[in-house]
Amino acid sequence: MDGTHKLAAGDFTTRVTPTSEDELGKLAQDFNQLASKLEKNQQMRRDFMADISHELRTPLAVLRGELEAIQDGVRKFTPETVASLQAEVGTLTKLVDDLHQLSMSDEGALAYQKAPVDLIPLLEVAGGAFRERFASRGLKLQFSLPDSITVFGDRDRLMQLFNNLLENSLRYTDSGGSLKISAEQHDKTVRLTFADSAPGVSDDQLQKLFERFYRTGRFPQPSQRRFRAGAGDLPEHC
Repeated sequence: MDGTHKLAAGDFTTRVTPTSEDELGKLAQDFNQLASKLEKNQQMRRDFMADISHELRTPLAVLRGELEAIQDGVRKFTPETVASLQAEVGTLTKLVDDLHQLSMSDEGALAYQKAPVDLIPLLEVAGGAFRERFASRGLKLQFSLPDSITVFGDRDRLMQLFNNLLENSLRYTDSGGSLKISAEQHDKTVRLTFADSAPGVSDDQLQKLFERFYRTGRFPQPSQRRFRAGAGDLPEHC
């Protein structure tokens, strides 16, 4: 009972010692597995919030520096300045939207509007919106797509997923590299592949990419992020 009280109070480090191999012993093992998973998720959440806080500082610092330079007369207020400020505001907006989506997901308030969706136009639109940004970093964006693949899913959530994958590849792929997006369908199974060049992620960490709040370090080998979905049921986004 003491262990359950500690767990309910938020102490996820607590464990109980199984004293038998009967149902009570199995219950103790299940309790320890639950506590271990909650402890792991709590740490990943803390790391995620630390990452978000760090990423918020960068655009805020740029905005402050730009505005102070304009105020002091060091920099003129030109269309280029406006574009730079808008880019930083866009970065901030995306981070705030990510936090909003996270809070809604925690509360079970995310709305899903499932309907038949052709994935190919979504991938082409998402990729087209990133093409100039990829080119500016010397990255090639390539597609190998069929004419049409229809799935049953939420169009907006799927677009959000594709945008996140593109943003991650843009942010972490070494300059001069590439991202190849391909799609194929076999019976009722659809496979989407986002294969980017170095640094990528290791094979063992590839299996953890769907874990909430998971963050990888930088690795020397290319990554292939494949998503298999029965009739389009991609994890948490359909």
